Amino acid sequence: MTARSAIARIVRGWNTFFFAPFDLRLASAFRMAYAALVLVDLGMMSFDLELFFGVDGVMPLDASRAVIDPDSHTVFELLPQSNTVLWTCYVLALLHAFWLLIGLYPRVQAAGVFFWLLAFHDRNLLLFDGEDQVFRLFAFFLIFLPTHRFFSVHALERRMRGAPEPERFGTAWALRLFQIQMTLVYFGAAWAKLHGPEWLDGTALWYVSRLDDSFGRFPLPSAIFDSLPALRAMTWGTLAFESALPIALWIPRTRKYAIVAAFVFHLSLDYAMYLFLFHPLMSVGLLTFLATDAKPSGAPTTEATTDTAPETVTA
Repeated sequence: MTARSAIARIVRGWNTFFFAPFDLRLASAFRMAYAALVLVDLGMMSFDLELFFGVDGVMPLDASRAVIDPDSHTVFELLPQSNTVLWTCYVLALLHAFWLLIGLYPRVQAAGVFFWLLAFHDRNLLLFDGEDQVFRLFAFFLIFLPTHRFFSVHALERRMRGAPEPERFGTAWALRLFQIQMTLVYFGAAWAKLHGPEWLDGTALWYVSRLDDSFGRFPLPSAIFDSLPALRAMTWGTLAFESALPIALWIPRTRKYAIVAAFVFHLSLDYAMYLFLFHPLMSVGLLTFLATDAKPSGAPTTEATTDTAPETVTA
């Protein structure tokens, strides 16, 4: 194999991976589910908005810069320090999330959601964790995802005009960004557990099940959670599952089974633990893998896809 043919194969593989046609209806469904979770997240923030972000709250702006992270910046540094401005910014964030939900220029709204999530998170980093990082990353990736064709204001307006339905399938390379990020989350979780002595000796879930502030959200069978052998089996089962999942999601024959198993996994943990929106958010992220398997009949080859002009970017 010559160097030129090797490079050509790499380019074809790259184009096949990122620019193969995906079902854009699933991308739009993902947009709506994500926006709904953002609205829930922002809605919960409203109860203590002034306490955590206000001028007279527990963490004034100057203190947050000095104590938390002096190198991070937020738009609140450039705005007048008042609760009126704070609530105005909060309402703008809500509007962007709502407009993203209904699909009104969704790329623009995704950028707005990303901007305001970043602004509030950097304003008081003590409140936020890995779940909020995933929220920000998903908003950023949505900027590059064409979700305006279906389940949107633009789709409704098109039907009212009697215009023909758009193609269900199209290039949506940003879906791969979601999939890669989901894989990294699962891989990182498994990697951390593989280096944890309690996970290796099977006692991790015994300790987790004794965390009164985060475990026991709903009733659980005491016969299982008071049994060390059962907890060891679940500990090692969780470790095996999270180690295999990042691989199984990428194998076509196992992908659907992996998605179903991951949904059940997240639903079970959400039932058992108080982790707010992390598990619903990860469940929504799994939708991006469903779009991978949906292919149009007679899908173009890699060469045909490569020669096709790129889709016009539309908000």
